[in-house]
Amino acid sequence: MHRSARLGPRHHRAALNLDVKYAKLGSDVKLAANGAKVSAVQLDPMLIGVGVGYRF
Repeated sequence: MHRSARLGPRHHRAALNLDVKYAKLGSDVKLAANGAKVSAVQLDPMLIGVGVGYRF
């Protein structure tokens, strides 16, 4: 899931950008010798980014 927003009119010199991302990742850990499942790993990070810009 990805959401982003830009605040303010486009003709102004200043800009503010907010970006929020959520990633759902998972993996199984298996032995190379026989393929037996040893463990499972779940990663569910939320990434938040803020950007500020100014055009000269």
